[in-house]
Amino acid sequence: MEPLAVAGMIFGVMGLLLAIAATVWGVNYTRRNMHHAARADVIPLPKTKLKQLLLQLNRAKHPFHLHASSQADLVSWDTHKQPLGRNQKQPF
Repeated sequence: MEPLAVAGMIFGVMGLLLAIAATVWGVNYTRRNMHHAARADVIPLPKTKLKQLLLQLNRAKHPFHLHASSQADLVSWDTHKQPLGRNQKQPF
């Protein structure tokens, strides 16, 4: 084999090992940092209070409507936008 081919294979294997090591490190890093205990200053809300707070977000100017639903755990939403005409663009 030519020396450049051998060098290319060595660098390829080293790159593969480096990618595996970076993946393992990243997975362990996120697992370690995502499992924090709840802060002491955060007060947990009961589900009914959270549902009330979410339903207070309803405004006529918003392009959505929140409502209590038996199918969803807390609230469901739907849009009340009018369909756009041919020459109209999305506002965002």
